Amino acid sequence: MTRALLLAALLGGCLSVTAAPVPQCKVTADCDSAHGEVCSDGTCYGNPPTGAFAALVSPPSDRTDLVARQVLDFRIPLDGRFADVQLDEPITYKGTLAGCAAGEPCDPTSMDATITVTGKSTFAGGPSFLGVFTAPAHEGFDLQVPRTHANETYSVTILPGGRDASPTTGTTAAQLIPPYHVNMAFTESAANQTISLGDGDATHPIHTLRGKISTTSGVPVSNYRVVAVGHWEPDGALVEVSTIDYTGTDGTYELQVSADLTDEVRIVATSYAAALRPTLSIGNIVPSVDSENNNLQLPDLLGSAHPVSIPVDGVNGSGVVGPIAGATVTITGSVMAGTTRATIVAVDTTDADGFATHLALLDGEELTASYRMAIVPPANASVGVLLDQPLTFAGSLVALRLPDRVAIRGRVRDHDGAPVKGVSVTARPALSFLWNLHPALQSVLSTVPPATTVTPESGEFIVFVDRALGTVGGRYDLAFDSTSAAQIPNYTQTDIAVPTEATIPAIALPDITLPDAAFVHGFVTDPDGKRVGGAELKIYELPSSQLTLCTQVQYAPASCPVPAQLLGRGASSASGELRVILPRN
Repeated sequence: MTRALLLAALLGGCLSVTAAPVPQCKVTADCDSAHGEVCSDGTCYGNPPTGAFAALVSPPSDRTDLVARQVLDFRIPLDGRFADVQLDEPITYKGTLAGCAAGEPCDPTSMDATITVTGKSTFAGGPSFLGVFTAPAHEGFDLQVPRTHANETYSVTILPGGRDASPTTGTTAAQLIPPYHVNMAFTESAANQTISLGDGDATHPIHTLRGKISTTSGVPVSNYRVVAVGHWEPDGALVEVSTIDYTGTDGTYELQVSADLTDEVRIVATSYAAALRPTLSIGNIVPSVDSENNNLQLPDLLGSAHPVSIPVDGVNGSGVVGPIAGATVTITGSVMAGTTRATIVAVDTTDADGFATHLALLDGEELTASYRMAIVPPANASVGVLLDQPLTFAGSLVALRLPDRVAIRGRVRDHDGAPVKGVSVTARPALSFLWNLHPALQSVLSTVPPATTVTPESGEFIVFVDRALGTVGGRYDLAFDSTSAAQIPNYTQTDIAVPTEATIPAIALPDITLPDAAFVHGFVTDPDGKRVGGAELKIYELPSSQLTLCTQVQYAPASCPVPAQLLGRGASSASGELRVILPRN
């Protein structure tokens, strides 16, 4: 067993142990004792913000005997000294995979696989758990995960190996055995477990989907990889949920798919031939019964492969029109052949001269008329997103002009009014913006790098954001995160509306005064009570109410999970002590 990855999905960025603040006190009388502050080691601890909090404590990377733990009801006393935060021992779940195709003789331990274990956070907006493990053939699996508690389960997906884009020598497990999915609770360690795949049972029945790929004129089509995609969870991602097959000269395929799915599946065929061909797909396939004649058609008259070069320009930070390097150009087109959708997607990034040159498209008349482009600028660009642009093959190349973004300007000051150097300022789409976008546009927005900058001595900042996406005006949250040794708290100013009019190039915010800092501290321990150095603690503020926002937006998720806000983070010293700076209310 080789463990590929075991982690809690955390917010990115490096973390160093929080430095001790400049001495503030010698005795408690030097602090604001009327509001609970207590002097300890030269720091006035206490008088924390009010509200409901949660926390995540994670072990140092070299402590594989420990795993992260979430604390849903994290309490911070008035004196700022929170109770010891305890890391957990991992639950170890060991065993073998018994993988055999129905009715076929095989060595039940010969299958290699990838096992993915995911778990939702206990609070909205908190980090979820993700563990990805490899299970080599004849070696079995060894899962190490945090313990589940009452009413908690993990989503476990087992993906048989050999899911290559084109066939390899011999038959792989992925061609014989479909993926397996189950929700499991891990309350105690266990060994010598067996998970059976491929033979099906009353709980996880396996059904067969058969079909053929041919041209609209009836000629069988080879060299397509065929698979069914669907959802294991109602709100989960679209993933492969069947065996794979590769079409030969007769164009036929056969897939085995588990019925343990939330809805209908879609069959997707991807070409691995040298010539450019579209991806084919058909939907509304019921996975709970065997079915024949799930046929796909490759349209005739799609044309020939045609190289395309797309120039992109815009007004740069100096106010001069010039080429935009590093922009992602995506061209998509599709046509229908009966119930089959044939899709071409080409993606490239513009070079230093602003050209996306590594693009190839089919030039058939019907397909050409369907092509649309989306262009996403690089991080921190002063130009914005361009959507739904038609493509013309004929004529000279005319540069696509990216729209000007709007600048958000301001200055960061500390609680005493002094400008602050070294604060990272990041603009992220506010939920009121994101959840008013159609899901397709939400996906586009997720590909746009957030605008960020770091304040100089003057504390000034400028970030460029999109005015709108589609017909929805932009609204942004500005996150202020100290990247220096200054003892100042993180802060977020929420829901800043930007003008949609192109005639307004910038908005100037009133000076941003960071909240007063509240210092809190405690210790992190292992399950035996021994203190742990190099551990990390993140403290989140839970939302007090989400009903108002959820009723005001058009495309809120079904559960409307307004995320918790990260208030502060810290790493434990060699003695296991944690010091965290929080913003006061």
